[in-house]
Amino acid sequence: MRLKEGKRRVQDGPFADTKEQLGGFIIMELPSLDAALDWAARCPAAADGAVEVRPVAAESKRRITG
Repeated sequence: MRLKEGKRRVQDGPFADTKEQLGGFIIMELPSLDAALDWAARCPAAADGAVEVRPVAAESKRRITG
């Protein structure tokens, strides 16, 4: 997801391999993909770069939450 002129631009994969750097990650529990994209649009990195939004696999979620 990127912001251009204040509007969200969403690209749906698959994605080619890139040599980009990971600046960090945040795990959030949200009710829908739309809610996740709304939060991603608030991230300052969306204006200058891209914010990737992915679902968390059920098994990974169990490990995180216990």
